[in-house]
Amino acid sequence: MTAPGIVRVKKSSLVKNAGDEGQVRAATETVQFRTQQAVRRRRLQLSTVDGRATLWEVLGDCRSYESAMAGDPYQTAYNCGRQDVGRLIERKYASASPADFLTMQREAAQLEDTESTPPDTEDPDA
Repeated sequence: MTAPGIVRVKKSSLVKNAGDEGQVRAATETVQFRTQQAVRRRRLQLSTVDGRATLWEVLGDCRSYESAMAGDPYQTAYNCGRQDVGRLIERKYASASPADFLTMQREAAQLEDTESTPPDTEDPDA
């Protein structure tokens, strides 16, 4: 069962006969429609604070902004694959809505600054 709003993409080719202009035209329109829908969904996600926070969390899980190097070459290769996924996601979202993507980065930096600042320990009664 597919969740509402999710389009299941067929694994088969959209064109059976590349010489058939009608099939090629229909396939082109289908690809354009799917691309527009994907961009619309990305923009929608980036338009909300929660959507941007979720995306930032995913990019953090991909360790997109960390070094991939590890003492073990297999771990390094694994980390590189993780980062590739993060960079793919980043490219897709940044191109869908550059301004909102920058807003997400600013919000994350502000949150990081807030979390790294120690609480005020002065006694107000002193």
